[in-house]
Parts: sequence; structure tokens; C-alpha cells
Amino acid sequence: MTALQQAVVPQPAPPACPCCAGTAWRRHPYTAQIHYIECLGCGYHMQQREQVGSAADLRRAFEDEQFKFYGEGSPLVSPAYSAMNAEITRRRLRVIGRHLAPGASLIEAGPGSGDVLLALHGLGYRVAAVEHSPVLARRLEQTPGVRVWVGDFAEQTLPESGFDAYASFHVIEHVVDFAAHLQAARRCVRPGGLALIATPNAAGWEQRLPFRLSPNNDSSHFQLFSPRALEHALAAAGWQVVELQTPSYALVWLRLVTKVLRRLRAQDESATGGAYAVSSSRKLARAVRVFSALTLPLRRVQEALRGGNEQFVVARRVR
Repeated sequence: MTALQQAVVPQPAPPACPCCAGTAWRRHPYTAQIHYIECLGCGYHMQQREQVGSAADLRRAFEDEQFKFYGEGSPLVSPAYSAMNAEITRRRLRVIGRHLAPGASLIEAGPGSGDVLLALHGLGYRVAAVEHSPVLARRLEQTPGVRVWVGDFAEQTLPESGFDAYASFHVIEHVVDFAAHLQAARRCVRPGGLALIATPNAAGWEQRLPFRLSPNNDSSHFQLFSPRALEHALAAAGWQVVELQTPSYALVWLRLVTKVLRRLRAQDESATGGAYAVSSSRKLARAVRVFSALTLPLRRVQEALRGGNEQFVVARRVR
């Protein structure tokens, strides 16, 4: 083949955005093996990997990432981890309490440490969970009255229309097929029931940092959603957004600090996931409280301008 013939070989068509069907993308390098492409229509970010050419390859990548953070010795079972997340848990409970009264039934996908789920159980909600990690599932099962399914949420046989609400907090950015996940959530919630979803905000201020430093970007995050992209995805699955917040948490800004530290120490970011959060001493805990207080005014402005590092959506099943 001549150089001229090589020059006119047609290139593969760009993929259609799974949220808005757009085909215009911007590429963001992340690691030697991973980059993201950003839909210019809705702000959805799709992770792409070298040497991953099939759905089976992607599924294996998902399992590998899950084991790193949620396998034996998971940092999520550490009390220190729960303490670092206390601000986030309180915010979750306030939002849920405005939309759902005690006594209502709720199923959470990927509850991890179970901070929110077990707090709701203590407040009189009827709770259940689907947890992918057998390690974390065993911990949740120790609480009487909490039913736990183990495995992938979209693959479970759950009671149809069996719950008043579905919740997932930083789960949908990790799943291989988010559309199937949201459709499974709809099936298990009664008509008019709620979805309570938190996920990184791909339109937040952190995404304006050098791409490799944004705390939203992670080898285990197979996609990131802007509020517009998430609204598209929810509507396609039969949900209508009724409330959107973009909280800004001190802990997420601190992830920027740990990303810099990992780079200075030449540490593998995915292999050390959670390590900094659970190594907290009293001195570090005090430093976190001071950092949280000092940054509160800036973070409140960030939230008011819809630039927070998380988006927390409440949606209603409409069909």
C-alpha cells in the first residue's frame, strides 16, 4: 500500500454518546494505558483503555478494579474511613429525609461501608442492599433486618416494584453498563418511587484542573456524568429529575492533595486507593476539620454556582 493509499484509508466512525447520541468528542490523556473522551454535546466522559477490545475485556477490567478497593482488607471496613466521610453521610441523610419518611423501603446498590444504609436502618427505614463485594456484604449481613444480595446489581432477581426508593452513592461511574443499571433500578422501584443518586460532577470546578489531577478521574471510573448527561441517561431509563444539588466536600478536595503526593512518591494511584483516608491519626483528623472549616465559604460558592465536586440527584419513576 502506498503512502497516498494509507492516507485515504477511512478511519472508524466516532462512537455515539450513550447519553445524548452526539458524535463530537474531545480526548483527555490520563495514564499510559487509559484516556477519557468527553462528549462535546452533553459533557459525558467515557473511559477508554489500551488492550481492551471487547465487552469481556472491559468486564475483567471492572473485576480487577473492584478487587483492588473492595477485596480482602478493604479500607471501607475501617472506622477511620467512616469518620472521614461523616460530612458526606450527614448530607445524604438530610436529602433522603426530605423526600422519604421513616418506614419507607429502600434498596441501595453498592453500599460499601454501609454508613448511609445502616444509619437509615437505625432511623426506622426498611433497607436492603446489593453489594458486589462478598467482603463488604458479609459485614452488612451482621445487622439484623438488613437483606443483602451479592453480585452485580443489574443481574439480580429483585422484587419488581418492591421498594419505595433506590439509592446509589458513587456507583454508576464504576459500572460497565450504566443504562442496564438504571433500568434495573426502575424495575425494582414502585411507580412514582424515587432514585437517589450521587456521582462525581463532570461539570464541576475540579474538571478545570489539569486533567490528571482532578479527583473525579480514576482508573475505576469507567464514565463521568455532567448534570446534563445524567439527566439524559435517567430520562432514557424512565426517570425524571426532581432535585439536583452539586455539593462540594472537603474530602474530595483533599483527594487532589493525595494525587499530588502519589505523583511525588511515584505511587500507583489505583493500587493505593483508600490508603490515605484510613491512615488518619488524631492530628490528621484535626487537620481535616480545620481544612473543612477554612474552605467552607469557597465550597458554598462552588455549590451555589453548580460547580460542586459531586452531583446528588433525586429522580422519580415516571413510567
